Amino acid sequence: MRTWRIGRPWSQSRVEAFQDALRQSGLFQSIEVKPSETADVKGVRAIVTTLKGAPERTIGGALKYNSDFGPGVKGYWEHRNLTGRGDKLRVAAPLWQDMQELTVSYHLPFFLRDDQSFIAKAGVLHQDLDAYNLQSAAGSAGIERRFSRRWSGTAQVSAEGGSIKEPEKPRREYVMLGLPLGATYDNTNSLLDATKGQRLTASVAPYTGKFGSDFSVLRSRLDGQMFFPLVDEDRLVLALRGALGAVAGASAQQIPPSVRFYSGGGGSVRGYVYQSLGLRDDDDKPLGGNALVETSAEMRWKFTPEWGIVGFVDGGTAVDEPSKNPDMDMRWGAGVGVRYYTAIGPVRVDLATPLNPRDDDDPLQFYISIGQSF
Repeated sequence: MRTWRIGRPWSQSRVEAFQDALRQSGLFQSIEVKPSETADVKGVRAIVTTLKGAPERTIGGALKYNSDFGPGVKGYWEHRNLTGRGDKLRVAAPLWQDMQELTVSYHLPFFLRDDQSFIAKAGVLHQDLDAYNLQSAAGSAGIERRFSRRWSGTAQVSAEGGSIKEPEKPRREYVMLGLPLGATYDNTNSLLDATKGQRLTASVAPYTGKFGSDFSVLRSRLDGQMFFPLVDEDRLVLALRGALGAVAGASAQQIPPSVRFYSGGGGSVRGYVYQSLGLRDDDDKPLGGNALVETSAEMRWKFTPEWGIVGFVDGGTAVDEPSKNPDMDMRWGAGVGVRYYTAIGPVRVDLATPLNPRDDDDPLQFYISIGQSF
């Protein structure tokens, strides 16, 4: 797992990357890495690593509230180093008012090569949303590889099946196979609270299956985030986000709703109800689309080490056949938020209002979570 070649000059950033890799394995309770006090005849010092093992099994739970899904509870059990190869098995059951899920995931590092992992996941899901009622079972398996400190990628095969009930339509069964591929570039300085750098994620997934009739589509999405420190390292930060998505090969109504794009909510366009933007039926229920556009801008001011405030503007929509909807029916929301910074990331509380609301949009939406909105 070391990130340097023996005999090279000391690099603090490589040592810190080594520590991060050890920490992310979840196998160690404490980690200390430092050069030895003496050097050999060539002037080379050994790197002394002192480790204390962590318990291999963890069980936990939480009471939660999500402004999109309502109140909920979560329980999980995790076994690290299951076979003595640093692998991890995790069983989790997040249960919300509008969504219930049971998942089993497995992660095996150093699969066939040092920079590659085997990943697998299976689970069952029930969602009762304004857009649809979904009951499904799904599974996926594949590999993820870190090409460098900044570049990583994934390749998987997936299978999913179940039934979907849309408003004013009978319940329909569906089944589909997919080949999700993804790539990520990330040179930000933090996962939960980045203050500088860029993050770019691209995904492409061909799907084929049956939903009333046979379908074959290509679903693609591009997400970008940029962070600019304007004062010091983190006192005043301009954060920008954009997302583009498209499904080629069929209209939105010919594919399962879980493959369509939806917009609106806490991680999307604040000020609007979850998944509520874009095309709607006669009862104003969201239909989803085969094209997505989203954008966000935040100004984050951290006025003490523990407290900060944020002003933001979000915009987005999801439509079917964008060539026939040149204005894309973009909806905009704006608001303010408070951040309380903890050791594991900021706790955020946001209050947002729609800027160009429809007749049935509420004047305010409230969001609370851990980590920045992006």
